[in-house]
Order: sequence, then C-alpha cells, then structure tokens
Amino acid sequence: MFFSKRAFVIIRIVCITAVCLSTASAQEHGSPDYWDMSLEDLLEVKIVTAGKTEQKVADIPASVVVITRQDIERNGYQTLYEALSHIPGIYMIDNYVDKTFGMRGFVSSSLSENFILLVNGVSQLNNVSYSSPLFRVFAPIESVDRIEVVRGPMSVMYGSGAFFGAINIITNRALDENESEILSASYGSMTTHRVFFRAAENNEDLNICVNASTFHTDGIDEPYSKMIPADSLEILEGPLEAGGINLPKGQTTGGFLEKSSRYFNVSGKFQEYYFDLTYHESFNETYQNVPASKDGTDTREKLTGGVVGYRREVSGNMTLDGKVVYVGNQVYTNFDAAFDDFYGTEEADNMMIGAELNSFLRPTPTLDVSLGISYHSLVSARNRTHVPLVGLNNYRFFLADGDDMVNRAGFVQAVYAPIPKIKLVGGFRMEQISEYRLHAEKNNDGSPFNPDFQKIDLTIEESEWEATPRFALIYAKNAHQVVKLLYGEALKQPSYSKNIEHMTTLFDPDAEESVKPLKSENISALEINFLLSYPKFNSSLSLFRNSLKNLITKTLEFSPSTDGTFIIYIVNGGELETVGIEATASTEFIDNFYMSLSGTYQKTDDKKQENIDVAYSPKFLGYFDLSYRYRWASLALTGNYVDEMESYYDPYFENEGGTTGNRIGDKVDGYFLLGTNMRIDGIYKGIYLNVRCSNLLDQEIRYPVSSDNNYLLKGTLGKSRSVLAIVGMKF
Repeated sequence: MFFSKRAFVIIRIVCITAVCLSTASAQEHGSPDYWDMSLEDLLEVKIVTAGKTEQKVADIPASVVVITRQDIERNGYQTLYEALSHIPGIYMIDNYVDKTFGMRGFVSSSLSENFILLVNGVSQLNNVSYSSPLFRVFAPIESVDRIEVVRGPMSVMYGSGAFFGAINIITNRALDENESEILSASYGSMTTHRVFFRAAENNEDLNICVNASTFHTDGIDEPYSKMIPADSLEILEGPLEAGGINLPKGQTTGGFLEKSSRYFNVSGKFQEYYFDLTYHESFNETYQNVPASKDGTDTREKLTGGVVGYRREVSGNMTLDGKVVYVGNQVYTNFDAAFDDFYGTEEADNMMIGAELNSFLRPTPTLDVSLGISYHSLVSARNRTHVPLVGLNNYRFFLADGDDMVNRAGFVQAVYAPIPKIKLVGGFRMEQISEYRLHAEKNNDGSPFNPDFQKIDLTIEESEWEATPRFALIYAKNAHQVVKLLYGEALKQPSYSKNIEHMTTLFDPDAEESVKPLKSENISALEINFLLSYPKFNSSLSLFRNSLKNLITKTLEFSPSTDGTFIIYIVNGGELETVGIEATASTEFIDNFYMSLSGTYQKTDDKKQENIDVAYSPKFLGYFDLSYRYRWASLALTGNYVDEMESYYDPYFENEGGTTGNRIGDKVDGYFLLGTNMRIDGIYKGIYLNVRCSNLLDQEIRYPVSSDNNYLLKGTLGKSRSVLAIVGMKF
C-alpha cells in the first residue's frame, strides 16, 4: 500500500486541523502586507528562485514556501538554522562537525548535498564536494529579507546536486524597496553575542546595500557521559596501553564547540549592471573522530566570493542576464585529541570561476521560454593532511598541475498556456564534466623531509552529456484552487572529493583492478500539489514519491596481499524510495491573530537492504506557529516535532561472535521543540527590543551519531533552553 492505515489516520487529523506556513504580517517599511492582499493577489505573489526570473507562486511547477522578514522578526529566529528548521518537510542534524538538513526523508552522506543553496540568486555550491553546506552562507539572520524554498528536483535550472530543490536566501531587497537601515546588538545564553549593521542607498542610477556582522558563541556544555555509554567512557578515560586516550574524568563539551565569525557583504545595481561581493572569516571548533580535551579541534576558514552581472530587457518580449562568478576558499584545521604529544593539521584551498548567460523570451502571449548556458571551472584544489599518529604523513592530494575540472551545461524550459486555466511546463538540461587528472601522495615513514613519497595518479575521463528532464501540468480551476501535477529528475555528478576518496584506495596494490569509474547519482520525483486560498484561510496538500538510484555507498573486498585485511571501496550501489504526504494551512480568523500548522508523513525504504530501516529518516514531522500583534508589540509561539531516527547501518560492522552488520550508534527518540518570542517596535525613534527563548520546555534533543563521531554512541545532544535578546534601531 502507498501508506499505512496509521498514517492515513494521522494525515486525516492533520488535514482537518491543519493550518500552514505563510507570509504573515507586514513590515513597517516597504514590504507589502501579504495577509491583507486579495485572493487573486496572494496567488500572484512572485518569487525568482524557481525559474531564475520572476514567477507567480501559482504558476511555478513545484511546491513553494516563502519566509519573509516579517516572519523572521515575528518569530524571532536566532539563526538561519533555526529558521530553516521550521520549514515543513525540513529537519536538522548536528553531528558537531557541522549541521546538515534532511528533506523528504533523505540526508546525504556529506554535508547538505541534497539541495542547492543560493544567496541573492547566486549558487553557493562547493565545487570541490558538490554540496551546499549552510556554513558557507554566513549571512546573519538579521540580514535576511526573504527565504524562498522551492521543493522538487531542480537540476534543469541549477544542475548537479539540486536533488530536492533550491533554497534562496535574499539579503538585498533594500536595492528595490524602501527597507530600513538597521543597527542591532544581541546577547544571550552560551555567551552568544552578535553585532549587525545594514546600510542602503538608493539613487536614480545607483543602488547599494551593505550588510556586516560579528558573531561569537561558546557552544553547548554537556558531559560526555550523556553521549557515551559508561563502559566505553571508562575505556576512553584509561591509558593508551589499555586502548584508552587518557580522557579526563568528568570531561564535558564546554569550551570545545566555540564559534566566531566576521561577515561583510556589499551588493548593488548601476543601471543594468549588478554585483554582489562577500568576504567572510570564521573560527569553528568541532569534534572529529576522537574527543577533544586540550584546546579543541578548530577550523579557520576564509571565503571570498563575488558575482558581476548585466541584465537588460532587450525588448518587451526578451530579457538577457549574464554574469561571471568567482569563489576562493582557504581552510586550516588544527586537530586536538587527548593523546599525549598528539599533533595533526589539515590545510585546503580551492578556487572556482564561472560564467552564465540566461535568456527569457515571450514569443507569444501564451508561451514563455527560458534558456541558458553555463561554464564553471574548478581551477585549483589542494589538500594536505598530516596526522602521524594515524598514519597520515604529509598526505596530499590535488588537481594535477595545469588541469581544471570544468562543468559545462545548457538548459531550456517552456511554459505554454493552451487555454487560460491550464499551463504546460517542459524542460531539460544537458550537462558534462571535462576530463581532469588527480594526484595523491603520502610519506610512508613519517619523516617530513623524506622525498620517498608513494604517489598515485588517476585520470577522470570526460563524462557523457547527461540529460535531466522535468514536466508539469498546472490547472487553475479558479482564483481559489490550483492543482499541480509534477514530474522531474535530477542528478548529482561524482564530485572532486568523492573521486579523491575513490582514488586513495589505489594506495593498496590489490585495489587497482576493482576501482571503477563513479557514475552520477539520480533521482526521479512525482508529486501532486493542491493549493486553496480564501480570505481568511490558505492551505496546501502534497503527495510525493521519490526514487533515488546509483547512490554512492561503501563496499568491502578482501585484500590477499595484506594477510586477511579488507579494502573499502566507494561504488554506485545505493537505491532508496520515499513516499509521503504533506499538509499545510494558515488562518487569521481573528484580526492580528495568526495561526499555522503543518504535518508531514514520509516513509523511506532501502531497496538494497529491505529489512533495514533507513538512517536519519524520521517518519513524522510537525510544525506550528501562533502569533498575536497589537499595535507596536507582538507575541509568538512556535513549535516543531521530529520523529525518532536511526543511525547509519554499517553492513561490515564486526559484531561479537563473528557476524557482521550493525548500527554505528543508538536509535534516538523524537523530540518536540517549543519556542516563544516577544517583540516591541518603535520604543523610541525606531528602537526595538526582541527576546527569543528557544527550547522553552528544555527538552533533551538527540541527533543520531554519524561516522565522524561514532564514539558518541548515544547520539549528539542539541541545545538546551536558550535565550537571546536583541536591541536594535531602524532608521
């Protein structure tokens, strides 16, 4: 059956009582009050993420969620992570290396590989890993004017990696609207503090917006005993000769998860030209592989990025948009462990340049055509790891000298309205990666001056041109009811980092015959979406089915030359299928009182291991939002529920008794988070006060352990009750 009887009962309750995410009350300056719009106007709201140009929500061949600055201010979200965690169908996992998000029952093996993340329409895709980790965005929550979430395969528009959609974080609406300039300071739990400044200048020809911030938090302080079983903790606290690491007794995470950052962004428009420039540097303490106990494992990162573009309406029926992009990234990690005289470092840097040209045509009143070409080149990528204790002696890998990894692509999409109530959408993308060479080397005897490196080279052959299609039928019965039938495919090509991981197997002499070229991972998705809109009630219902194939997984083979050991390979061996239903609705049945509710049921099956529950995949998700505004003050109550989750199942895990196959950690219970926010605007000449309490009930949050920290068998702990107060001024 498509869904279980239990699921249908829960869905029926959700659909009857359901009330969903929407774009609620208005801002003082510039932005429209979406709630006061008429029915027709609500469906006419336009976003840019789905088609790289403005489109009405009702006309977009995907399910869409929009979070406005008003929503963020009303609910008082402390971070981008918190805001995204309240979007229906999205849930977060924190493994103490970084936070990542799951969508529609799936979390990728690496950080946020299942969606494309954009800032002001510019992709934040890491061309080394083909992932979009949120820590690359850095934008403070105060700078966010709007978050547009388009769910469903988006590879036609954005290429490799857009498995489940695109998230566009917009920070420069001040270029187009009369937004306020802002100065704010915040302080709260865990010695969290941030200063934020925004300035904007709009003239007839030149518009400029500047966002800048500094941030620091000490991070959570929880004892290891809550995350490590007593017998395992006793071993870790023992000496090296007994298998321990001399971990101090009573050790906590306090002082080992600090984070600091500085951020600067300037964006602008001059006639038809536009630009967006960002500089960011951060200091993040993490946990990787073993507990920290001295200074903590810290990663220092610098990122410089920029885009310069030209957009012009050539005629009433044609608009051209071209841009060039640059991203440079430098990372230095200093590893910490409880071992005496432990030393370990990792250095990485990479640089990407790219160019895009898009055209938007309307040859007839009933036909819109979008087409574009793109060229992105990973010009350099280098990594050096030196951790002698685990045998990584000057372990280096990089793009071979003179080579670059080039992604070439082109797309076309057409929207045709044969009759006023029906729109047909069709599109496809062709994408290819050039041939490039990888080089890796390591020093086997540990001496940093020994020239006798073991070296290997691997040529990644030019890929075939791969096509990804999408189709949709949109039926608007009237201004109140819209039905969307959606089908799309997406791919994720093997990244530079996956191929590096793949090639390092060649350090084993028996591996050469078994290392086969990696293929692209694929997803196909089918969805039916229903939209209802009435003056005091809006709702949405989606039924979806996702099929993922050729997922990159690990396998193991016997190595005859190493006397009984095995070689771990990565191969295209995974296959998952998810079916689900999502119901959302919102209402303002009393003036100034807003209420929303959303529920998701999703079931993901592993087609290769049918008797094993899929890891990191909760079946039920729930969200609600209540708020009341009276003149200059507002109160809000938010909540979200995430169901229980399993940790990764390792088929090669060696159990007592000689069998293999087990979870790397315990199942974690579901949790319910309640948050509250109070905001007072216009205290005196634009001064405002905001106080947010997250995890109001002080619930214990556990995330299932990942392979980065598989000693934390009970799972990693989330934040306990925390409070953040903000005092700011709009002028």
